[in-house]
Amino acid sequence: MVVTAKRKQTTSTVEDQPVSAKENVEMADAPENQTEESEDQSEVARKAWLEEAAYYKAEARDFEPGHEQEDWLVAEKEYQKVKQKK
Repeated sequence: MVVTAKRKQTTSTVEDQPVSAKENVEMADAPENQTEESEDQSEVARKAWLEEAAYYKAEARDFEPGHEQEDWLVAEKEYQKVKQKK
């Protein structure tokens, strides 16, 4: 899943560019984005962050099968560490 957001470039044009899971979490947690929908947005950002982190863990071991749950659980622990630092 790729999340895109509009970003201004130095040439004053706007272009859709991929947003990393970390940026997505930060955007969802920003005070100006805190609405009734923020819980849903935060959950979407959390899931995207976990998916990306688990993917990179799987990629690091050449997608060897049988470690999917382990990758996800490690990603969840890392997510909690990132959230605690804020």
